[in-house]
Amino acid sequence: MSTFYLRINTPTREVYSGEVEYLSVNTPTGRAGFMRGALPRIAVVSEGRIEIKSTAVDDKLRCGDGIMQLTSNGVNLLLPYCRHESDETDDDIHLSETGKKPTDERNYRYAKARIASSILKMKDKSKGDD
Repeated sequence: MSTFYLRINTPTREVYSGEVEYLSVNTPTGRAGFMRGALPRIAVVSEGRIEIKSTAVDDKLRCGDGIMQLTSNGVNLLLPYCRHESDETDDDIHLSETGKKPTDERNYRYAKARIASSILKMKDKSKGDD
């Protein structure tokens, strides 16, 4: 099976970086899976489980709402927090779990809202092209 490069980052660290065969994430419209050759796009990731699979890796992570960029070179995920499901404690746990607010959460939410707005505008424009 062919692989693609996956990088998962939070504001404080790189959570995952490497070749994978399959990626599954939550989106606002439901669960979505990706393999090599997926169409390039930018998408919103919803809070929940991320599944990563390859011959060497079968990993499950818990993450917050974020942004995913699919390119011909691979997939980049930018998330406010992300940790392995097996980790009980982590320096990168979401504010709802720690009560602390990351300093850049406001900028993150603003960027997420701008991207969501742009996506809606693109959808509206494509409907008018019919």
